[in-house]
Amino acid sequence: MNSLPPRPPSPPASSAIQSDASAPISAPAFPAPATDPATPPAASVSTPPAASVSQPSPVAKGAASPSPSAPALAAPPALPSPPPAPAPPRTNPADVSVSAILPEPDFVLGVDLDGVCADYISGFRSVVAKIKGVPEESLTPDVSWGCSEWGIASAEEFDSIHRQAVLDHDMLLKMKPLEGVVDALWRISDAGVWIRIVTHRLYVNWGHEVTAGHTVRWLDETGIPYRDLCFVAKKTSVAADAFVEDAPHNIADLRSAGRKVIIFDQPYNRKFRPPRARNWKEAEKLVRDLVVEHTGAYPLQLPGLPAGSDRLERRKLEAGNPGFSLSPDIIAAYETK
Repeated sequence: MNSLPPRPPSPPASSAIQSDASAPISAPAFPAPATDPATPPAASVSTPPAASVSQPSPVAKGAASPSPSAPALAAPPALPSPPPAPAPPRTNPADVSVSAILPEPDFVLGVDLDGVCADYISGFRSVVAKIKGVPEESLTPDVSWGCSEWGIASAEEFDSIHRQAVLDHDMLLKMKPLEGVVDALWRISDAGVWIRIVTHRLYVNWGHEVTAGHTVRWLDETGIPYRDLCFVAKKTSVAADAFVEDAPHNIADLRSAGRKVIIFDQPYNRKFRPPRARNWKEAEKLVRDLVVEHTGAYPLQLPGLPAGSDRLERRKLEAGNPGFSLSPDIIAAYETK
């Protein structure tokens, strides 16, 4: 008897695929059943995504179905992402140090103004005499800090008179430079010393424009050389290799901070120990010694450059520059040559 051809296997009763722990193989493809146009489509149910597992194999006919309670394999926990690398810092041009642009000076000298470069006692005594209505000669120049010898009874009275002297009497413009200061500072500057003017003149409230303007004008008219001009109360905050100072509280603060100070002699600072200079000839020598100690050398006058604080004015005069304003005494001195 001829045998019948083999019967094709029946499709599984359900299209759902059971989870199995066996090795994954490709599932057979079955044609989708035809749909009746009159039958509405079934509602779509969204299923949340499950963890990725291996695709199970179809169940062979006659084989035992796996237990529906078998747990599915859980995906391993995801490792945390490493933090992003920090961005490289951006350089702000305003933050670039001046030392990266200009060469650092070998020696910086901090120089006070009142009582060191300017004859403050004589200038202030003249104003006090006018305000108090007394002869100037009646006020002794040998004063303590605060000028109590002139009848100034308190710090508040001193500040009031000083304010009038600056704002009403133009004292900062009219004060005379101390003898020898201009030429001495020019020779010090010629030796390569960076001169930094350090003064606490801005303690007069509401007078900063006058104070700063008159200070710069006085420096220009007297011919004092300088690279920087610092208006500051706490002088220990200023970078300098040495200071020339007269005020007792500044001397004490600077020396307590380990800074080198040349005391410019005044009657109110004689309790401090040396080094002390009674004039600018002595101050120049003390500065020279400190520069040699610090750098190992002290250059002499620059070759080919005439000495004297008025050399710039002389060169302008010789060049015939009509736009340069000369002081009358210099014009008279060179017109007679």
